Amino acid sequence: MVFMRANSVEKFVSIPREKTRPGGDFINEAYIPYKKLSRKQKAYLLSQNLFINIITLTYMIGSYLLALYCLLCIDSCLISFIATILLTHAMLVALAITHECIHTCVTSSLWINHIVGEVSIVISGALYVPFSELRSQHKEHHLTQAAIDSYLVSYILSTYPYWLRFIILPLEACYIPVLSIVAWWRTLIVPLYVDKYRSLRARILLVFILRHIFFFIMWYVQPTSIIYYFIAHILFIDIARVYDAYHHTIPFVSRDTMLPKRDACYEQQTTYSTVFGGHTMIRHMLDILFLNCGYHNAHHFLTRVPWYHLDQLDAAMYPESYGHVIRLPSMLKEYHRRRIDRITLRKGDSHGRPKINHEKDADGLQMKDFIGFTMNISSLVLDVEA
Repeated sequence: MVFMRANSVEKFVSIPREKTRPGGDFINEAYIPYKKLSRKQKAYLLSQNLFINIITLTYMIGSYLLALYCLLCIDSCLISFIATILLTHAMLVALAITHECIHTCVTSSLWINHIVGEVSIVISGALYVPFSELRSQHKEHHLTQAAIDSYLVSYILSTYPYWLRFIILPLEACYIPVLSIVAWWRTLIVPLYVDKYRSLRARILLVFILRHIFFFIMWYVQPTSIIYYFIAHILFIDIARVYDAYHHTIPFVSRDTMLPKRDACYEQQTTYSTVFGGHTMIRHMLDILFLNCGYHNAHHFLTRVPWYHLDQLDAAMYPESYGHVIRLPSMLKEYHRRRIDRITLRKGDSHGRPKINHEKDADGLQMKDFIGFTMNISSLVLDVEA
C-alpha cells in the first residue's frame, strides 16, 4: 500500500515492487515511484541563477560580520540576543552553501566553487580541514548510498562507562550536543597521531592557533561575546541535527566497507524529505529560510540542482505523492520525545521508519515509530578513523 496526494484526499493503491533493501533494513511502505523528467525540465532545474547566488553569499558573509560587530561593539542584552540568532542563521546558511559548493551548484567554475566553499567553512566552523576533504567525503555518501560514519554518534554512547553516560545524557537531554562536540574534537586530535592524516596536521594546528587568537580577541573586547558565540554554535549544531536525523534509513557503515551496487529506486525508497511544505506562503518561506535543505529526495535524484529549484524538482518528481514527506512541525514533537533514544542505541538496534498517516487530509508520514539518527554531518565534520 502507498500514500498519495490528490486534492487533499488520501488514496491507497497497490503497486508491484521488489524489496531492494538488504536484510534488516526497512523500505518505505508509502513510496510511489517518481516521475521521469523531460529534457526541458532538467535543463531548467539545473540552471544557475547568478543573482540569487550573489544575494545568498552576500547575506551569508554580511550577516556573520554584522552579528560579530553587534556582539563585540554594542553592549545590549537585546541586541546580543538578536545577534546570536543572526549568527546561528549565518552558520546554517554557510553549511548549506558548503553543500552547494560540494555539488558545484553555485557556479559551473570549479575553482570559484572551491573558494566559496573555503569561505563558507570559515563561518560554519568546519575550517580545520580543507574543503576538498569534505567534498570527497560527502560525495562518497552519494556514491555508496550509505551513511559513512566511523564514529557512530547514535551508537558510541553505549560503549562509554556508566559514569560518563551519567554526565552526558542530562546535557544531551537539554540540547547541549556533547556527542557532536566530541566528534568534532576527534577530527582535530586523531590526525595528530594517525599517519594517514599526516597531510592535515599543519592546517589543523595553524587554524587551531588562529581561531583561538580570534576567540581571545573577542573575550578581550567584550567578555560576553564569546558566550553568545558558543550559544549560537550550539544552536547551529542542534538545528543541523534536527534536519539530518530523518533524511535516511540507509545502513551505517565505516569507511572502506564493501557494499552492493544499488539503483535510484533503492535510494529514493530509503530517503525522506523533512520540509515545512509549500501549501502556504509562510511555510514556503520557512523552507527558503533554510535554503530548502529538507528536500532530500530531490537532491539525491539530481545532486547538481541548486537549492532554489529543489522544491520545484520535488513537485515534478512526486506531483501526487506525499509518501516521502516528513512535515517538520509534526516531526519536532517526536524529535524531542526520542532525543535520548536516538543516542542510546546499540549496533543492530532498529531506528524504525515512518509509517503511512491514516488521518484525514494528512500531507505527510507518521513519525511515531521512527527514532531517527544522530551522526556526523558530512559537509561539516570530517570522519576520521583512529
